[in-house]
Amino acid sequence: MIDENSYVYCTNCIHFKELINSIASPIYEVYPGECKGCYPFDFEDSKPYKMRPKYQRKPIILEEMED
Repeated sequence: MIDENSYVYCTNCIHFKELINSIASPIYEVYPGECKGCYPFDFEDSKPYKMRPKYQRKPIILEEMED
């Protein structure tokens, strides 16, 4: 559970790709799909979780390090 005062970035959310696709689409939607109810503006800036309640962190993928 994320504390409502924790700061989160849209760029780290699993829904970020949907937001970018919406912005790039000729039929621009301000709040695409799962981004409805969030504050998607200034997506590269952190905002409190309470402003982005649909935020879900992307899974962290660790790449194997080569010797």
